[in-house]
Amino acid sequence: MQHIQFFLANGSWWLFLALAGVCASLAWIAYRKTTPMLPGGLRLTLGTLRTIGLCMLLIALFEPVMRYVSSLEQRPPILLAVDASSSMALKDGGGDRSKDLYQAITTVNELIPDVVRVVFSDVTTEVSTLDSVNLNGNRTDFEQLIRTVSNRRGMERPGAVIVISDGNVNSGTSPLYDAERSGIGWYTIGIGDTNVPRDVGLVNLISGGLAVVGRTSVISATVQANEYADSAVVVTLYEEGVAVASDTVRINHRRFKQMVNLSWTPRVSGHRKVTVRTSTLTNDAISANNQLSDYVQVKSDEQVVYIFAGAPSPDLTFIKTQLETSPTTKVKILIQKQGGEFYEGLPSIADLTSAQACILIGFPIASTPVGILQRIEQACKNGTSVFFIAGHETDYTKVKLLEEVLPFTTTSSRNTETLITADVASAHTADPLMRIDGTSTDNETWNGLPPIYRTETYVTPKSGAEVLAMIRINNVPVPEPLIIRQSNGAMRSVAVLGYGLYRWKLMGKGPAASRGEVVADAFASFMSNGIAWLAADDKDKKVRVTTNRKFYASGEHVMFQASVLDDVYSAVDGAEVAVTYTGPKGATRIVLAGLGNGRYTSNVGALPSGDYSFSATASLNGKGLGTDAGRFSVGELGLEASGTTQNVELLRALAERTKARYATVSDAERMLREALKDPRLRTKAVTSEKDQALWWLPWPLMVSIAAFAIEWVIRRRVGLV
Repeated sequence: MQHIQFFLANGSWWLFLALAGVCASLAWIAYRKTTPMLPGGLRLTLGTLRTIGLCMLLIALFEPVMRYVSSLEQRPPILLAVDASSSMALKDGGGDRSKDLYQAITTVNELIPDVVRVVFSDVTTEVSTLDSVNLNGNRTDFEQLIRTVSNRRGMERPGAVIVISDGNVNSGTSPLYDAERSGIGWYTIGIGDTNVPRDVGLVNLISGGLAVVGRTSVISATVQANEYADSAVVVTLYEEGVAVASDTVRINHRRFKQMVNLSWTPRVSGHRKVTVRTSTLTNDAISANNQLSDYVQVKSDEQVVYIFAGAPSPDLTFIKTQLETSPTTKVKILIQKQGGEFYEGLPSIADLTSAQACILIGFPIASTPVGILQRIEQACKNGTSVFFIAGHETDYTKVKLLEEVLPFTTTSSRNTETLITADVASAHTADPLMRIDGTSTDNETWNGLPPIYRTETYVTPKSGAEVLAMIRINNVPVPEPLIIRQSNGAMRSVAVLGYGLYRWKLMGKGPAASRGEVVADAFASFMSNGIAWLAADDKDKKVRVTTNRKFYASGEHVMFQASVLDDVYSAVDGAEVAVTYTGPKGATRIVLAGLGNGRYTSNVGALPSGDYSFSATASLNGKGLGTDAGRFSVGELGLEASGTTQNVELLRALAERTKARYATVSDAERMLREALKDPRLRTKAVTSEKDQALWWLPWPLMVSIAAFAIEWVIRRRVGLV
């Protein structure tokens, strides 16, 4: 049933008709008397043309709309969803699953020939026919199926869905809540043997994903056994294929489940593969579930700090002593001798890059070789932080070689020595570097410290650097910085433009401690805070590159995904994100494609089975933005191969929670006849509307112009004025 409606979007019909009448009246008045006087028929023609022209302009002003309204009686569609995962091709105690599958499909097609057909595994795809289904899906994801179907709108939204599956969900979350909320009846036909086979295996692995070198972590796995009793199984934990822990589990029930906790103390940092494996028992029907793996990121708790000193000094001694109070900090000291050599030998760029920080105490001096400064600069550009502490013999001409990684630039310098004291504003004591006790007295502690030394050196803090302390001379504030810090991507820097910091410890806390008083140790707090801040991991990584899974079944496509942010955490488009992944067949380099809004991706297809590692770099116009790395495996999963038993509980719960029915293949016809009586499949009146904006069409304006043009031509010919 169809009908057409006219209405005005801007105004009402009575106003339009009134104004049309006014236009007609004005046209009649204009041609009631003419000079020269024309015949009545010609005056009527001219008045009609003007009326038409004015009324066509009114149409454009009132914006008329023509609406087509159609109403159709229609039954909501029924959708047939067929599980196309590889477990549907297995042969089990109930026989050949693929034969049962096609028998169920035939039953549905005979009773409901107009059914909408889809296949699903890890993705859901609509198909025109189900005469031949490729049963090769690597995963079964009911959640994705239910959400895809539920997102259908209008006349495409089904009233009922018939699912043919073995119910072995191994991807996504539980589908029951989404199915119940969809308002659709989910009728299920179960495929596969319902008898539980004799089996022992693992059903869960909990690693936490993060561990620390030297600290014990617990890896938990759940052992499940069916049809075994009075047996024992050994559960072993492997790190990169090497056994590191084991435990024996006693199976004392025919339906047995128990969590096992295995302790592991990692010794090497990086992405480490951990595997939990059970020993094999006699007549174990399923071997694919006897092991589970995960990747754990192991971080080093040790902080390596290099100290470069232009010469032995009290500051060097006190700072070394303070850092060595931390059992996790390894201090390496390099003191320059005359002639540009070092007592301990020079570290490589790789050694410096692996360190958390480089501390420069009265360094560099005039005789410092340029080569070591270049090594320090390169290491800092690679992510090592730098802590600069001035000295009397510091050569600021050489310091200029490091200014790219320091938080200041030098304006001028002389060796004239002056006593200064710290001038710290109360707001800056909340900074992590300046916090002592974390109380309001921190400001008084800082400003009450003994004086230290400073040469007549003038510097300018860099853009983005923060000045945490100024100086006072003879208790008079001077607008020159004492402590500056800067965070620039992965590299952080702190500069103290004074020396004799040992006086804060020796003359500040020392006298009070000798009198038995308890006072805050500003020197210890500042050095500990400084190293902790310099060595802190950047939690908000600006470049993140991952794969969409850690473990892939053989034949699954591997997808790399990346997000890139700049220093102010804005999305970066147009960057080059290069990933090099290394596996059994060597290394391959790819460049990810941009998706916009700082996102990048690439599908590298199915890869050969094995363990893979990858490293990634992001750059824009030749400038590095950051790096990332990770690992993944291909071919270890036996998710579908382990699904040898029909998950009746899930299929039945899915049907019952949505007020539908579960059936076996033999009972499918009766269940389908009941499904056709589902109230959600009743015929409904579907009304659709389509609006046509007439004022958008060109013909009203064309008619108006034509009417006025014809009127003008006639007036010229008859000589009207």
